[in-house]
Amino acid sequence: MHNLAFLLYDKGELIEAESLLREALNINIKAYSDSHPYTASFLANLAMVLVARGSLKEAEKFFQKAVEIDPEVLSFEIGGPWSNEKKSS
Repeated sequence: MHNLAFLLYDKGELIEAESLLREALNINIKAYSDSHPYTASFLANLAMVLVARGSLKEAEKFFQKAVEIDPEVLSFEIGGPWSNEKKSS
């Protein structure tokens, strides 16, 4: 589900990507908890889609929750799924 959301995001299908990430976040919270590092990752990923959609206030809330859980969650790797930059070989 998470990987499909990345694909949809990359294709510009932001509404669908957001929907999948919200569903994946809810599943993750039930499986782990609302304070697990995985949850922080899901929150940050959802926030990135919200930024792309222009929902900045809502994205900020998700980013804040993510950082409260895991302060390192926003340490993105160049070439990662949300990056516009590609890794050099």
